[in-house]
Amino acid sequence: MSEKSAPQPETTDGQTQPTRRRRPLWRRILKWTGITIGTVVALFVIVCSLIVWILTPGRLTPLVTKTASEYLDADVSAARIELTFWHTFPRMTVDVDSLTIDSRALDSIPDSLRQRLPDDYRRLLSVGGFHGGINVMPLLKGDISLYDVVFRRLAVNLVQVNDSLAKYYGRDYAASLQRTASLLGLKLHGHPGRYEIGEGTSRLQAAWRIGKGRQSPVRLTYNNLRTRADITRAVAARFCFTPAQLDSALSDASLMAGYGLTPDNADALFLNNTIEAWWTDSPRKVIERVGKVYTSFWTDGRREKASKLGLRPEEVVIIASIAEEETNHADERGRIGRLYINRLQKGMRLQADPTVRFAANDFVMRRVGRNALAIQSPYNTYRVAGLPPGPIRTVEPATIDAILDSKPSDDLYMCALPDFSGRHAFTADYSEHQRNALDYRRALDRRGIK
Repeated sequence: MSEKSAPQPETTDGQTQPTRRRRPLWRRILKWTGITIGTVVALFVIVCSLIVWILTPGRLTPLVTKTASEYLDADVSAARIELTFWHTFPRMTVDVDSLTIDSRALDSIPDSLRQRLPDDYRRLLSVGGFHGGINVMPLLKGDISLYDVVFRRLAVNLVQVNDSLAKYYGRDYAASLQRTASLLGLKLHGHPGRYEIGEGTSRLQAAWRIGKGRQSPVRLTYNNLRTRADITRAVAARFCFTPAQLDSALSDASLMAGYGLTPDNADALFLNNTIEAWWTDSPRKVIERVGKVYTSFWTDGRREKASKLGLRPEEVVIIASIAEEETNHADERGRIGRLYINRLQKGMRLQADPTVRFAANDFVMRRVGRNALAIQSPYNTYRVAGLPPGPIRTVEPATIDAILDSKPSDDLYMCALPDFSGRHAFTADYSEHQRNALDYRRALDRRGIK
């Protein structure tokens, strides 16, 4: 039985008109998805631009200060508040100059008591200026959410000092300390810092210490830190600056050049140690103290030993960082360091597994497989010749000495022992190394380690 085909539409001249094919569904979805995303982005840019265009500093400053004053029940003033968008696209940022907040809560106190208080007793907060990013989506809902806020010349008030003291010593002690400071004509506010008030410290001693700004030093211990982010977070947590500010200082080429380093290998400056600094020190000041430890360690004698190995100090630190990641056995680190020096001198790639883990940001990887080896990174020493740009962890000074004092060897290969002791088999023969590697892979397979 024959099948009849559907009739084709005809043109006016009797010719059959071909049926028009519809575009595939996926192309139509892709098209409208692109149009939707483009529309949303365009609306976002338009809204942000309108906000910045309408809210000029002349309009925004009185609006913000008035609203903040009503909300805080305080007198808020600022010299200038400015929103920026195009210069910081796609971020919207705010800059505030000369912000002060004065409390209204003390206006009703008797004149006799007011005369005993400092002239600026109403001042809750003063900031020379601050800069921060604005989360736009909450702003569209009427909420204000800031991030990456940086303050300049921040001074906190008597009440905040009281809150800190009350937290650790009780409100009675805090109130008594404020009265003591007032009688001495001292200001507890205006001296940000870290102050240790030990057991048995009199109120007079405590008031004098804080009022004169005699801080207690911060003891900073830095060790076993891998990435730049680890370093900046650990250090900034102990001081009055942000990780981003410390990272900016470490990225300053002229500052790093003073230590014979570059922004890429600036982490070499942090040899595991402990320093003392003030809580209010700037990132540069803290770097100076860390740098003093670094330059003191690298004596002429150590520099001469490094030179005989054909290395600069920071290159020895990089090799030491790899050696420490290779083993927890300190007595092996010198030999491992010498092995990598041998490979460098022969023009061989290091092919160090710890550098691959660093490049992958996966420090628990047990087996370095093909996917990891294919990672495009200057730290992947399977793909890139020579040393990685910087160390892959902060190192012990003893590891550097172990490498500088290591005995010459012919070692070119190493492989973890199959007993999982953390020790290694060393050899100059590639065939022997392959046998060692096979034994270790079999041991991993027996334990089901992927």
